[in-house]
Amino acid sequence: MRQQPKHISKFFSVRNHSIGKERRLNLTKQTLDKTIHFPKSVSYEDIDNCVFEWLDKELYFEYDGVKYPTYKLFSNQRVGQYSQTWEKYDEKGNLEVNFKTLTREPNPQKGDNQGNNMNIPGYRDYPVFENIVTDENGESHKEIYCMKQPSSIDLLYTISIITSSYRALNEFNELLQIQFNSIQKYIFPNGFTMPLTLESISDESETQLDDRKYYAQTFQIKCHAFIIREKDYTVKLVPMRRIVKILSGRNKDRKREPVINYIGKHSGYETKVNTLTTKDCIDNSALKVEKIEVPFDELYNPISGHSQPMEYEIEGLPICEENDIQNVNDYSDNMRMEFKFSIDPCNPIYEYTFSGGSENYLWMLEKIDTDNISNFTLELNGEELNYEEDSIEFNDGDVLVIHAIMQNPFRSGEVSIICIESD
Repeated sequence: MRQQPKHISKFFSVRNHSIGKERRLNLTKQTLDKTIHFPKSVSYEDIDNCVFEWLDKELYFEYDGVKYPTYKLFSNQRVGQYSQTWEKYDEKGNLEVNFKTLTREPNPQKGDNQGNNMNIPGYRDYPVFENIVTDENGESHKEIYCMKQPSSIDLLYTISIITSSYRALNEFNELLQIQFNSIQKYIFPNGFTMPLTLESISDESETQLDDRKYYAQTFQIKCHAFIIREKDYTVKLVPMRRIVKILSGRNKDRKREPVINYIGKHSGYETKVNTLTTKDCIDNSALKVEKIEVPFDELYNPISGHSQPMEYEIEGLPICEENDIQNVNDYSDNMRMEFKFSIDPCNPIYEYTFSGGSENYLWMLEKIDTDNISNFTLELNGEELNYEEDSIEFNDGDVLVIHAIMQNPFRSGEVSIICIESD
């Protein structure tokens, strides 16, 4: 039997989602979405419409093929009195009892979304941002966009479901409980974030025999909101001051005395610039420039000025220090020698000529160690060496050139070449 893979759909997130402080900053940017300068104002009507949209769309409920519509009934009418004013009929001419309602108490209370903290007294203006503009006269002004602190309020909503099925009542209760499994459910009227909390759940079902039976359940929802009026936004126009310096008399020709003391190289010349000034005025100062020509070899041949390398024999053999190069034929067979080249960071090119004074002078490259060198290349008699793959030999009279790149340009580096005598 051929086995088929299981049909499992996994939705992978390909974007990074902001959390914490970054998420809160992004929420504040939503208030300026599709606006010119200021955020939109928030009124009771805006909050009511947002709560109704949440109830109608996110709490969409359908049972046994019947969709439960949502009605706005902003009054204190109890569920038991709805049957007297029902005007909705089904296809058979019976009154419809499967629907949801939304009501709100008409007396909003003082808000507690900031705990026990309240607004700062004085009804102050707080700047949001600034903008520099120029009027028709060419004068610059600064526009300061300000807003007042929002006023906190608490709105108490009542959500009711009226149904003829007890199972439908339980399913809607589960649906609403899931909405508040994190204590708070957030709505966004005009981009502002406002939390909803579930305060209480009560039952107002009618089960009398002489009347029509129906089940009704109410949920009290508190919205910890705030309101912002349009006149809370203001724009202040502040003139910008300009500082104009006016000098007259003797001070009008006075300038700041420059300080020039520079020594550099350019186009083969070493330039020394010295400034001779007096205490009275810059007009009495004189500029003296001396040009010293640099020899051609010192300017265009960077391979100069290095000290001789340090040569060490390895494994207890005699040591050959600087300016004391010995004939390698005097040593025993298979002798190993280490050549240490100190690289100057100002002139990271080193040239060395192998010289042993004998026709049998022959060294084979074994290992290369570096210190404070990020990268380097070797050239032997004008050809670049591939020291990682090829077998390299140094004979009498061979010229080795090291091109180095310093890891730390503020201190010298070192290249150690370890060779073994093949003869």
